[in-house]
Amino acid sequence: MVWTYLTALPANELQRLMMVALAAIPVDRRVEDMFAWVCDLPVAKGVGA
Repeated sequence: MVWTYLTALPANELQRLMMVALAAIPVDRRVEDMFAWVCDLPVAKGVGA
């Protein structure tokens, strides 16, 4: 659903959305720290659903 929305956006709207998303990234944190929660997901640990 998200992919369908993003691919349907005109290029200028997609660019504006990406700029807002980039502006929201904290510059004082490491990438590993920001996405550490992904490694804690059950699927990342090999646990089945």
